[in-house]
Amino acid sequence: MAKKNYPVAKITGGVKKQLKRVLVGTPALDGRVDAWYCFALHELTKKAQANNIDVSISLLSYESILPMARNELLTAAVQGEFDGFVFIDSDVYCHSDNLISVINAGKDVVCIPTVKKSDQESYDIYFNEIPEAKEWVEANRVSTSCLYLSKKALKVLADNSTQTLFRGKVLKNICQYDFIGEAFMGEDIYLCEKLKALGFNIWVNTTTTCMHIGPKVYTGNFKAILENVNQSEQRSNT
Repeated sequence: MAKKNYPVAKITGGVKKQLKRVLVGTPALDGRVDAWYCFALHELTKKAQANNIDVSISLLSYESILPMARNELLTAAVQGEFDGFVFIDSDVYCHSDNLISVINAGKDVVCIPTVKKSDQESYDIYFNEIPEAKEWVEANRVSTSCLYLSKKALKVLADNSTQTLFRGKVLKNICQYDFIGEAFMGEDIYLCEKLKALGFNIWVNTTTTCMHIGPKVYTGNFKAILENVNQSEQRSNT
């Protein structure tokens, strides 16, 4: 079998260091992405090289079944033996500096908060108990709008998922729709439940908040929301 040659970067003293290979996967359901998303990826690819990260981008278009779109992207990350994988939705702007720090943090599962498309600031991030507003907080369930998975998490997910034949392609069935009793479970919540069952902690990095683009650009500050909730609880307990 031919040896794989991965990109390397020169560092001080002429020593070569292998780049960390990361795949950014985006389900571009109708084949379109937002301008803010493009700008985010432009920033990321420029800054990644300076941080010894080699970023590849996969835009999976024209697949209407979202769990299978995500499964195809995840399968590509596993088969490509990438060191990390990032879901970024096509209508999301993620700050490149924050994403690079998340990639280099050494954690297996990290969500960067994405504000919902609503005039009432809210997030698809759920806790068993509201944590202190620190840089890193542990969550119970999160959105996949901007979600990092390490190589270890990808491998364990793949090893514990069945294969399925879908549109002529063999994919790992990592994500799917399901139900909790009578309640519908989206593919993002299903993924979180699977990760927790496999022993992974789900971390949220509160350093920044991703913008969400819809009829307008929605912005937020997830850490400030946590701080306000904590302050309200303290006042109610006094």
